[in-house]
Amino acid sequence: HIAVAALRAWARERPRALLLALAAAGALYVKLALAATFTVTSVADTAGSTCGATCTLRQAITAANASGASGNTIAFNIPSGSCSGGVCTITPGSALPSITRAVTIDGSTQSGYSSTPVVEIRGSSAGSSTNGLTLSSTSGVTIRALSIRDFGGSGIVIDGGSGGHTIAGNHIGVNAAGTTDAGNGAEGINLYNSPSNTIGGTATRDRNVISGNGNNGVVITGSAAKSNVVLGNYIGANAAGSSAIANGSLGVYLSAPSNTLGGTTTSARNIISGNTWEAVYIDSGATGTLVQGNYIGLDAAGTAAIGNGGYGVYLLAGSSTIGGSTSGAGNVIS
Repeated sequence: HIAVAALRAWARERPRALLLALAAAGALYVKLALAATFTVTSVADTAGSTCGATCTLRQAITAANASGASGNTIAFNIPSGSCSGGVCTITPGSALPSITRAVTIDGSTQSGYSSTPVVEIRGSSAGSSTNGLTLSSTSGVTIRALSIRDFGGSGIVIDGGSGGHTIAGNHIGVNAAGTTDAGNGAEGINLYNSPSNTIGGTATRDRNVISGNGNNGVVITGSAAKSNVVLGNYIGANAAGSSAIANGSLGVYLSAPSNTLGGTTTSARNIISGNTWEAVYIDSGATGTLVQGNYIGLDAAGTAAIGNGGYGVYLLAGSSTIGGSTSGAGNVIS
């Protein structure tokens, strides 16, 4: 009763502050109330704007885009009878909807997931130049634990209208097990003029395997500073990091300024090996690039060669740093 009386007295003295506080609390409540989980329960490719007891990936993306809320989740609960060998394969018949609202698409929610994807999005029927997943006009999307393979275009495209995304724990251009080539026709991941994205991570479950794609593994383009970070990935190698599954051209191509490959800890190390041409190509526009702590041309143990077909690092940009004098900053390029 004393607390209530004190609150009433405070409200009489500061009515505007009370209204603002209530408005902020109401806005937070509405945001939390609207965030939802859309659960994919079918490997079919049925279209629609709602996601009910039976829900396809296409329906889930459409519903998440239309929900009016950010922070949604697309989870997976596909019956085992719809899967083969523990892998649930979704085969879109055309391009999937662009992702236009912040959402986490989390393949690790599917039963049977351990450390490698068990949900596979196969683009062999989607069209000759179709991309797998396209992120546009939003920020804060997370794509986790999916195998994205066999699309005619790129596996994942992040366009200049969006940024601040996380791409982690996926197999892009290889099968779900990460053992065989299932390349997308163009790039594995294409960041077009998009800032502040994280590709990979320092936990084992965050490692992307980006291999087997027809052109480059990772492409980062744009004119202004982008501050993208690529760390902890295998690019051009299999999921074990023991042999090559070559990207058809470069491992990583950079033409945008101020991006980072790797880091000074073992867990931040990229393995960029086995690619058809250069492992890392830093074009003239990619000033301020930092490349640290990576294995380039070696297996994950650093004890055997998985050679790239061209240079380890091809550098055209000024003001860039390859390695460093602090502990863990050195790359092994062999």
